[in-house]
Parts: sequence; C-alpha cells; structure tokens
Amino acid sequence: EKSLQRIHAECLKVEYVGDNRKLT
Repeated sequence: EKSLQRIHAECLKVEYVGDNRKLT
C-alpha cells in the first residue's frame, strides 16, 4: 500500500512538474 501511494505521489509530482514546464 505504501509503495503504491509513494509511486502515485511521484507520478503526480512528475505530471505537475511537466504541466508547469509546459505552461512556462
């Protein structure tokens, strides 16, 4: 469970960074 949550959080972080970069 913790592993899945951690992976999901990392995925979201990457997506957030990607979105931010695209916007910039």
